Amino acid sequence: MVVTDTFNPIVFDLGSSSARVGWAGSDQPKFVESCFMGCKSSDGTIDPTPLRFSNNGRKYTEPIDPVRCVSYENGRWTVDLEVLAPLTDALCYSQRGLNANAYERPIIMTRPSGADNAYKKIMFKHFMESVEVPAFFLGDTSVLSIYASGRVSGVCADLGASTTCVSVVEKGQVVSSIDYPIGGDYIDQFMLSRLGDAINVPMTDMTEKFVQEMRLVTIREIKHSACKCSHHPIPALQISPAGRSARGQRKSASSASLQSPQSGNTQQQSEVYKLPDGTELDVSSVSDQAAELLFRSQDRDYPGLTECVTEALSQTEDANPFLLLTGGSSHFHGLHTRLVHELENSEKVPLIFPFSQWTHRAYSGFVGASMMASLSTFASLWVTPASYSEHGVDRLINSK
Repeated sequence: MVVTDTFNPIVFDLGSSSARVGWAGSDQPKFVESCFMGCKSSDGTIDPTPLRFSNNGRKYTEPIDPVRCVSYENGRWTVDLEVLAPLTDALCYSQRGLNANAYERPIIMTRPSGADNAYKKIMFKHFMESVEVPAFFLGDTSVLSIYASGRVSGVCADLGASTTCVSVVEKGQVVSSIDYPIGGDYIDQFMLSRLGDAINVPMTDMTEKFVQEMRLVTIREIKHSACKCSHHPIPALQISPAGRSARGQRKSASSASLQSPQSGNTQQQSEVYKLPDGTELDVSSVSDQAAELLFRSQDRDYPGLTECVTEALSQTEDANPFLLLTGGSSHFHGLHTRLVHELENSEKVPLIFPFSQWTHRAYSGFVGASMMASLSTFASLWVTPASYSEHGVDRLINSK
């Protein structure tokens, strides 16, 4: 049976920070929502709609804690079923989402390259047994991202919210992968530790976790608009201990300097970001240093981006391996130039190699899944209720 003959499949690209849903054959998701749901403090129940911090919690009648659907903890990807169920309903089956019929629409879903069998098992059991979809497929994000670029082999460097994952993909299969917790969340916490005191949240009746996430929303806006990647390594990462309000304090806030063995003391130019309440915040203490953490974390013994990509490129069978830079944390201005410069200085990497920093790299996994699910030749890869009952979940997760 070709399950796509009658009903167009749903594409569900689930990350640790945001989820993207749409229809197979689309070149972009129809909805992009937060992967946070609100847990009511009174009884622990989950609010049925994705958490939106832009309303400052005004829609909630009682304090709530933000909880994530997917998390990376202690080297493992985990999923919270109590969050996954209402998130799926809100995005796929409610009127404010795709408004699809669960019994009619197959789902192709992405998963992190480093996800273990326990993660896969939860997803299969949820969608095949609880949701009862007519067909299901769980695809590797790195493979799908490479596929979205028109290839079946290459190296995918996925700079996500929770992790940086560098995978070697050969003929549609991940042959090696390294996953480590340096990504957007790590950078956000770094920036929050230096700017957080200057970011005021007006709501006083929300939980501390909610207020903290509200601060992080502003931090991410600063990161996306004001931060950039230095074209060359910063020799010594010595950053002023905290950001300050620029109102009446610009001179002192901009006096922080970076100590460089080559250049000595250099005065750092003040960079100002205007907060929603009109306050001007000096962000010069983090504007260059935030992206530097992707290449060299401050307090964790993890490899940098260049080291991981260099090792992955050296493992490929292709003499001129393809490199794809993807994920939301890959949007720093200058990151592509910096990475290419460092790779060109490596003896392990070919002097010339195809490189892509695709325009839609924040949701390349979605596009790859959308393209794949729309092909008639993909029909044999769907897991149907019949094959699920016949083979069982343990056998299926080892073959997909």
